[in-house]
Amino acid sequence: MAGTASGGRVNRAAMRVIAKAQDELDDMGKGLRHRMSELHGLQDTFEKAVNKQSKSLKAVVATKSSSASPPPASQTEETNKPSSGMPPRPESALKRKPVVSPGDSGTDFVGPEEFEDYLSHLRTRLKDMQLLMPATGGMFVELFLGSINVRFPRKSERMAFKREYERLKMKLAPLFVVTCALCLYFEDYRWLHMSLQLALSCYYVTLAVRENILRANGSNIRAWWIIHHYFTMMQGVLLLTWPDGESYARFRRPLHTFGLYNSILMIFQTRYQMARLYTLRSLGLVNEMDVASSDSTQIHWSETMRLLLPLIVLGQIMQGSQAYRLFTIYMDYPKEVQILFLSLLSFANFVGNSITTMQVMLAKRKQQKSHSISRQAASQNEASSSVTKNSPDEHKKVS
Repeated sequence: MAGTASGGRVNRAAMRVIAKAQDELDDMGKGLRHRMSELHGLQDTFEKAVNKQSKSLKAVVATKSSSASPPPASQTEETNKPSSGMPPRPESALKRKPVVSPGDSGTDFVGPEEFEDYLSHLRTRLKDMQLLMPATGGMFVELFLGSINVRFPRKSERMAFKREYERLKMKLAPLFVVTCALCLYFEDYRWLHMSLQLALSCYYVTLAVRENILRANGSNIRAWWIIHHYFTMMQGVLLLTWPDGESYARFRRPLHTFGLYNSILMIFQTRYQMARLYTLRSLGLVNEMDVASSDSTQIHWSETMRLLLPLIVLGQIMQGSQAYRLFTIYMDYPKEVQILFLSLLSFANFVGNSITTMQVMLAKRKQQKSHSISRQAASQNEASSSVTKNSPDEHKKVS
């Protein structure tokens, strides 16, 4: 502070300003500690209430399933029998509407359909409340971080963590392209190959941990992609333990060729998905925690997607051919069990990726059909409304 010191002495007014600011800061800290203690107590009470409600719902379901029995035929006939000469009601009229509260009905018991509807409603509400509960991220995250809460209470923390995840993928993909190219050029440098596999194993471990945390915070990551990363981690460990010999020499060139192709494809695919996600987020069509993935909402039939889709399918075919090549190598070297496990993991990744891609494409096609049907219905409604508006005018002209 300028002008506060003169000849080694400090201005008393400046000291009073600093002391007052520190007193205000101390009061603010005390208030924050008090509010946090109240919040923690409310959180504990809320967790107990949620757990109690979950147990109550399970007990009600168990009691109903154990005591459920079909009604007698005579009772069913009496229910459907017309009374006081009135005509019989159709079956659709016998169905009850979903209840809003069990206390709305005037009777002490509810029917099975009404019970199931209300139970489903309670489960949905309970699931929404469970999003406020602490989450550990699953067993895999607990292996590295322990049983701690990984659900971020602040929006800024969630968004920062998501940005770091996307930035990690964008930064390391070009590095893997260069490393795979070096491994193709220096085929006899086993230490370089092992360094690449070690880096890939660490990379997929990091992705799996972060994606589990993102899912705990409401992200849309499919469960298969996390399982895929588990399989790829195990592949990296098996490649590290594969001894350098004739069997490995037969597979190292196809391995690094596929790695180079997959790394380049990952760069273009991630850029396309992030651009598409940014567009959807600006339109308010996706959640703020959604990440770049192959979800059907992030696919648009543009020129880029028409180019990417054949490349993705080609990469999956290369993955399937890798599994077959590994199995043929294992038949020649049956004592090296790593080759068999590598073949099985490659085949599992090939099947899982192919099924997921087909599901995404089918979901997108179904979504497009529903949109076209809704547009046709809207156009028909507009046409009918215009005809209705013009009919009085035409009637006047005729008269």
